[in-house]
Amino acid sequence: MVRDVTSDALLERLRAIIARLPDVTETVTWGHPTWRVGGERGKIICGYGEERGAHRVSFKVRDELRSDLLADPRYRVAPYVGRFGWLDYDLDAGKPDWKQISALIAMSHELIGAAATRRTAKPRAAKPRRRA
Repeated sequence: MVRDVTSDALLERLRAIIARLPDVTETVTWGHPTWRVGGERGKIICGYGEERGAHRVSFKVRDELRSDLLADPRYRVAPYVGRFGWLDYDLDAGKPDWKQISALIAMSHELIGAAATRRTAKPRAAKPRRRA
């Protein structure tokens, strides 16, 4: 399939979607653009890259949606992080469904942002000191 959109245009479209989300920072991780909630050292909510000639966006989804999304050939379990609820969307498999992509990126932001907030909101209990 010949694309009439360059990967730069795809990336710019993703940036426009993600720019609407609060507390998100773009970083380059593993040579690809990723977006994190909570600053440069925060948790990744979305990634973009090219794998074997296909442009893909990755995000975390709710467990109850995974099987329905995976019935669509544009989705697949993301390598390495799929066991944690991450899926890849093939942006080259026909015209991308930007409305759905936007909703799923927002879901990933919600899922990961909420988890990150819970981790940072809990004060760690002081460990008792051992006496020598």
